[in-house]
Amino acid sequence: MIRHLSLINLIFLLLIGGLCIFQWHVEKEARQRINSLQRTLAGQEQKIAEQDESITGANEDLDRFRVQVTELKTQNDSQIVQIREEKAQVFKLEETKAQLTKQVEGLHQALETYKAAVASRDDNIKTLLEQREQLIGANRGAVEKANLAVTTYNELNTRYSDLVARYNELAVRAQAAAASQKEAATKPAQ
Repeated sequence: MIRHLSLINLIFLLLIGGLCIFQWHVEKEARQRINSLQRTLAGQEQKIAEQDESITGANEDLDRFRVQVTELKTQNDSQIVQIREEKAQVFKLEETKAQLTKQVEGLHQALETYKAAVASRDDNIKTLLEQREQLIGANRGAVEKANLAVTTYNELNTRYSDLVARYNELAVRAQAAAASQKEAATKPAQ
């Protein structure tokens, strides 16, 4: 029985030794697993920290992007308003251009009419000048005859004036002679 007991003790001791070895082995694997998990945890924490920084940067970029988008939208809205105003101005300018084109066409037609009238007037002036030259040519002889007649008339007028002056002189002499004869005729009777 002692032997049995010793044998049972030995078996228990071997079992306890095996159990210890098994426990050490499990504990070693558990430690390795814990170390591995701690390394993974540290890596994960580092990744989380990097991702937090990245997210923070991304949020800042997103905020800046939102501000830029807002600014661009504001610029876009102002440019749209400006484009609408410019389109309105272009429309007004096109209307003005159309009106001015019509005016130019009217003025061009008036100019053509004026040119035709001026050409007609110039033709009439040429015709009148030709007629005047013909009349001047025809009247030259008459003018020369009239000048000769006037010269002759002036000479006759001068002769007439001399004749009238001599007549007046003779009339004065005749009156003086008649008065002297009258005086002479009245004197012997006294």
